[in-house]
Amino acid sequence: MTTSYFQFGVRTAVHSGAGCRTLLPELLRGLGGRKALLVTDKGVTQAGVTAQVSQLFDVSWQPVRLVGIFDDVEQDAKAAVINKAVAQFKALGADCLIALGGGSVLDTVKAMKWMMHKGLQDVRMGLVTNTIEMFPEAQYIPIPHVALPTTAVQVRKYPPSRSFSTKR
Repeated sequence: MTTSYFQFGVRTAVHSGAGCRTLLPELLRGLGGRKALLVTDKGVTQAGVTAQVSQLFDVSWQPVRLVGIFDDVEQDAKAAVINKAVAQFKALGADCLIALGGGSVLDTVKAMKWMMHKGLQDVRMGLVTNTIEMFPEAQYIPIPHVALPTTAVQVRKYPPSRSFSTKR
């Protein structure tokens, strides 16, 4: 007798449709967020998308505030940039994250969460060897975040895996 067993579970919810980004403040509130840091890159900011998302918090009645924007993400999610983003998150007293952009932005936010969850001062300290975490070591990270992928390919790869460079 041959049996097979399969289990798949992620804590990812996908909201899709025209105008669904207007739900962002409420989604963050529902996740327990109050003070959000928006993480993106210069290209998204120059295209005006960062301003469009920021405006959602200007008219929002929810008790969620946008406390800052970090738009220094570079291609391939470099460790120094991740460290800088975490420093800004902490300096602003943020408690939740918004990832607005492509793969490098999404990976940066996931790396930020992992770094803070592990209590690291430098993300590279957690990567001294090849790091693969699986259950039971890999646990839910209770830092609320919402991703707004700007490329369709990023939507399908969003579950909580991450890759980034240890280069400065």
